[in-house]
Amino acid sequence: RLHQGSTFWFTLSLLKTDLPLVQPVDSEALAGQSLLLVESDIESRQLMSERLSQFGLSIRSVDTLPEQSEPVSCVLICVDASDVPSPDTLIAQATHAESFSDKVVFCLPTTELALSEHLLSSGVNSCLAKPLSVRKLVELLQGEQQAPDVLPPAVEIHTNKLPMTVMAVDDN
Repeated sequence: RLHQGSTFWFTLSLLKTDLPLVQPVDSEALAGQSLLLVESDIESRQLMSERLSQFGLSIRSVDTLPEQSEPVSCVLICVDASDVPSPDTLIAQATHAESFSDKVVFCLPTTELALSEHLLSSGVNSCLAKPLSVRKLVELLQGEQQAPDVLPPAVEIHTNKLPMTVMAVDDN
């Protein structure tokens, strides 16, 4: 009935997964490191800055790659899916960013696998897929992970079942 709510229930049977539990990120090695975050979307830039600063990183966030910058530990350049520049433009950005840091990482849309491979073969340090895995970025900053040859999936799944999150909402 209108404005009186309703009551319902459902049962969901899920298979147990053998995926490993995620271990907490050890951020001690990141204390004092600095990151130049280049992200054109203001909301994404703010969210990523807040999230990454939780690991003790000093974050400087900008909407475009600056002409000049003080040296930083890493330059993270995020590429918007709606406006992907040409490979030559991105390589030029990477070359320019190398004047600020030895470590330049592109964060590319997951649809840009070929672009990722091209950038890596052209000497770019690393490419990560959006949505950004903070864990993978932290591992790169700590030097624990080598630059991947291609954009890896967030989790390797060896089953025909997809991982999922179930959320139940009660509006009463």
